[in-house]
Amino acid sequence: MTGCVARLAVPQLAAPQRRAELWQHTCFEAFMRTSDEPHYYEFNFSPSTEWAVYRFDGYRTNMREALEIDAVHIDWSAKENSCTLEAHLKVGSIPDLTRAVWQVGLSAIIEEHSGAKSYWSLMHPSDKPDFHHPAGFIHEIVPREI
Repeated sequence: MTGCVARLAVPQLAAPQRRAELWQHTCFEAFMRTSDEPHYYEFNFSPSTEWAVYRFDGYRTNMREALEIDAVHIDWSAKENSCTLEAHLKVGSIPDLTRAVWQVGLSAIIEEHSGAKSYWSLMHPSDKPDFHHPAGFIHEIVPREI
């Protein structure tokens, strides 16, 4: 991400642990599913190094914590005009995601010191931000055995 980083309200560094409602502040998200299933996962990554992972049975239905993910490592760096968040997790611990092409939606909630928020995504399929919308899972990742 590039821009005036000084305007961002960035959560303070915290212990890397699971935490709910990270999307209320600056947060980066990934939505992942396999191409042949309606259920999907929502990953929330905060610059604070806190994180959350949820599983849904379908579009916004039956949300629950994905407890099979027990650790996420987040690296956050910021310069004057750019910032980077890198999240590392063991996807192999999610059986649903080890066997097929992934469909991915990437998004971010950016909060400024003024309290203003903007919602960024690879694609906004409707007139309002809806990162869960199935049409937003537009990036594909194809597994390859080594």
